[in-house]
Amino acid sequence: MMTDLASTTPQSLGRDSMVGLRLARVDGFEPAIALGQDELPAYLRRFTMLFADEATMRRGGIGRVTRAVNAQGEAVALKQLILPTRDEFDDDAAHEALVAKFKAAFREEYECHRALSGLKGFPRLYGWGEVDGVPAIVMEWVEGETLARLRSRLAVDDAGRLSPLVAARLGRDLFDLLCRMSLVGEGFVHRDISPANIMVRTARLPLDRQLAEGTFDLCLIDFGSSLALEPASAVAGVCRRRLTSMPRQARFTSSLPASRHTKPRRALRAPRVRAKRRATSRAPTVSRWTRGPTIPLVPMRPVVI
Repeated sequence: MMTDLASTTPQSLGRDSMVGLRLARVDGFEPAIALGQDELPAYLRRFTMLFADEATMRRGGIGRVTRAVNAQGEAVALKQLILPTRDEFDDDAAHEALVAKFKAAFREEYECHRALSGLKGFPRLYGWGEVDGVPAIVMEWVEGETLARLRSRLAVDDAGRLSPLVAARLGRDLFDLLCRMSLVGEGFVHRDISPANIMVRTARLPLDRQLAEGTFDLCLIDFGSSLALEPASAVAGVCRRRLTSMPRQARFTSSLPASRHTKPRRALRAPRVRAKRRATSRAPTVSRWTRGPTIPLVPMRPVVI
């Protein structure tokens, strides 16, 4: 699991922003977006020579992320592949095969991220290249904190539990984010959604303002375990068609309009109630399906994440 692209800046560490930075030349840089011939030179200058701050390095899985700045002072995230160490008992062929698998997995992560780049809720991707012969990804540096780190600030007690309202709002905004993954191709599955991989952006609004307004600027990071769905996946296609056919204001409410998309399936309906016929009189008409008993509302307990 990849730890967060945390907003640990050199200023927050109490030192000069250019002290202790390592020069990182990104060779063979491939832009993540299509560019014209007149736009390419300026784009390459922005992302092929970076100054990485090793004090901000976060490591996990097969990659490590470091905050870097370019010559213009723009902050980016430089993610490099961690190559497997060679065992003394491995021969050259076995080690090269293992390295090839690591590189292929890292490239697959890049391609999955590339498909989602530009959508709200995902870090913007800038390109692919190599740093010192090691595959590297250049992407947006997300200013903010992960939910794992913010849990103590959002908690309502010493046990780290959230209020039901905050938990519901976080779940609503996260669901909105995940729905956008189905808009690309046949959709994606992240396979590593956890508080450590969900960030709250604070570049536009501080956390206190987001809490007060009841909306959170979430960002999903780390696509090392993501997987593109099969093109022939019937389930993904049906889910996406049903979601996009609904009005946007109805996607996140409990009172959905009656339509062929929102009609519950028979398996989810209440048990069948059969009308009993009396000998003396005709039984009243009873609908084939009836609702279950009304469940009284009870006070909600805090939620633990």
